[in-house]
Amino acid sequence: MLGLKKSPLFYLAIGAIISGLTLAFLFYFKGQDLALVKKPFSQDTLTEKEEKDSRVIVLTYHDLINSKPINGSQLNITDFKAHMDYLYYNNYRTLSLTEFLFYYQQKNFPPRSILLTFDDGYESFYNRVYPILKQYGFKAVIFPVVGYTPGLQQRHLWVKHLSFHQIRLMDKESGLIDVGVHTFDLHHKENKKPALYQQKGETPKDYQTRLTKDLRMAKDLLELETDHQVITLSWPFGKTNGLANEVALSLGYRLLFTIHPAPVTPETPLDKIPRYLIDNGSLEDLKKILN
Repeated sequence: MLGLKKSPLFYLAIGAIISGLTLAFLFYFKGQDLALVKKPFSQDTLTEKEEKDSRVIVLTYHDLINSKPINGSQLNITDFKAHMDYLYYNNYRTLSLTEFLFYYQQKNFPPRSILLTFDDGYESFYNRVYPILKQYGFKAVIFPVVGYTPGLQQRHLWVKHLSFHQIRLMDKESGLIDVGVHTFDLHHKENKKPALYQQKGETPKDYQTRLTKDLRMAKDLLELETDHQVITLSWPFGKTNGLANEVALSLGYRLLFTIHPAPVTPETPLDKIPRYLIDNGSLEDLKKILN
């Protein structure tokens, strides 16, 4: 009844029930999906007391498949999962582009820092890689060839690529994915020569105009689709030259990535950022790079 005074035993019983339910809840979730487990090494900003490092490793992946790789740009998704397991359980810290630039300017990186990058913009990133990254809370950068986006395809493609819709979802949904550019349509070769280079019979002025048009179009389209500034560019085949760098910087790109295998240090020029290719790589190969 509403007017009945409850004894102290009544409140003790209620407290015991609540405590029991709380313990049951905790035991149920113990050891469940990694997304529910606190990461042993915080992905948050460093405190002043934390250890610092003078370098960061940038890893580059391409297409992740369910079968045996048949070319140099593929890696089996099971092997990729083993890579991420190793990074997670050995306390590696993945950086966003904002964090990468911040720590670079501070001339110190968090210990065991890495930057995960994925070139070309294969649809396998959305279907296979992105769910794994979300599970671990890992950050990454994707570099789509913008001209390969469905609806804009300039040439025949054998593998599906990310749509603008998928790019927008990842960009907005989790806060884990940054978006850069892998050119609009320079990821191919003309007469066995990278399309990024000046071609036979092409004047220096025409070459500069072609580069400017391609890099501006890629940047403008991604900025329109993602609704934020794009300042990062990954060169096709890791190849570049002085004029290409000059054009990219004049258009507002700030971070230019190659595939030269070396760590990034505070002395590394931001227009020549090195990366380690990890395609077809075993877990042992990954360990060698990290160590």
